[in-house]
Amino acid sequence: MALKLLVAACVTYMSLYIAAAAIPANPNPTILSDNFAIGMFGNFLAQLRDIVGHVITFGGTGTPSLTGTVLTAAIALGTERTIHTITRPPRSRILDQRADIRAISPVGSGTATQDTVDDPERNKKRIAEVRAALAQLDGEWLDYEQDLEAYYLTKPVLRDLNVPETAAYRAALYDLREQTEALRDSASAREIAAAERAAEVALLAWGAANDHAAAIGVSDRSPTERAALRRLHALVSQLAHPSTPKPMWTSIADAITREMAKLATVPTSWNHLLTLPALEHRNLAAITNGTTANL
Repeated sequence: MALKLLVAACVTYMSLYIAAAAIPANPNPTILSDNFAIGMFGNFLAQLRDIVGHVITFGGTGTPSLTGTVLTAAIALGTERTIHTITRPPRSRILDQRADIRAISPVGSGTATQDTVDDPERNKKRIAEVRAALAQLDGEWLDYEQDLEAYYLTKPVLRDLNVPETAAYRAALYDLREQTEALRDSASAREIAAAERAAEVALLAWGAANDHAAAIGVSDRSPTERAALRRLHALVSQLAHPSTPKPMWTSIADAITREMAKLATVPTSWNHLLTLPALEHRNLAAITNGTTANL
């Protein structure tokens, strides 16, 4: 602000100096003449010029050369500050803005947030939501396992822990399960907040893994595994179909066992088949030739 006033004063002085030079002053204001009014106006401009010059030079006598020097220095300083502001790193400006916000904010940095305040009723609701998130993920995994097309054809990589998205989901699910099982009704708000973060991470990881698996399908598997997965889907579907005659069950089961052995990266087993509602009407344990002897 002071710099702007100084520049304005310098410009004003130079304007007054030029005007005073163009309008001659009246050296003897006590004598009336034809140019008396003009002379008096010239006197006024000269006096005003001297006052402004006195201010610019901080008590000295103003001159055009001195005023020009002051004006040049003021403009140079203002330009330097402008360039500094423009070229200043964005992060520095953001930090300054945040500091300004904190300075006018009515909430101090030491004030606890809502998520870390112990409120028994709210805590109970939050714990229930964390448990619901875990139940949702378990339910979606069960749906996946019972969907033969997803399990064998469209999303088999959800069982491959060498896939980063799958591994990230399994790790996040493990963390969520650990934290959820550790939650008690008397858990603190901070413990609940940690479990909520784990739930969010797990839900997002499941979405990423599920989307990745759907996009990949079986395209990244070896030819042997691709063929085995397609063959397994067909064989299990045939075994589950109500019209498949009982004498064929054993041969189908033998073929399923052979195809299972070909899966290295996305393994499956008869234990999985035992959980399928589509095979509930089949007494798999009674299939002959020892196919299910190790169930």
